[in-house]
Amino acid sequence: MLRILILLMILSPVASLSQEYINKTRIQVKKELKNYETAEGIGKTTVTETDSTVLFSIRKSGASPTGFKYAFDKKGKCISEKVEAGCDSCLVKYLQEVLAKEKYHWKKINENQYVSDYASKLMIELPPEKNIRYFKILRMDWSKELYDILMEK
Repeated sequence: MLRILILLMILSPVASLSQEYINKTRIQVKKELKNYETAEGIGKTTVTETDSTVLFSIRKSGASPTGFKYAFDKKGKCISEKVEAGCDSCLVKYLQEVLAKEKYHWKKINENQYVSDYASKLMIELPPEKNIRYFKILRMDWSKELYDILMEK
């Protein structure tokens, strides 16, 4: 039992990296990522920046590397998150953690897309190729009419 609790504590910082950064500013995202850089047991982390993205990479010995890429609009707000995992089971784990967040009320609309509730305005996109290991969470600017059409599928 103690081993399970320790494992959950080690994995929890990585698990909460997805989806919580949409609509936050670049400064907020970088500040929160700093907390993960110092988290015990997370492994070696690197942060790489461009003018429109922040890439947070984790490399833990004995585990496949994982990358979280945050893209920002011209106003500096996070508009998308891309989660890249080194193994299929890792990707499934991250996706399941995102889908488990009940406040978004995720609904699968086809084999490659999930849509949140209208107020959250989020979409998850999976690649059509099964051998590619990533998914994206996107901020959507859809109208109520477009959202209703998506939900009718």
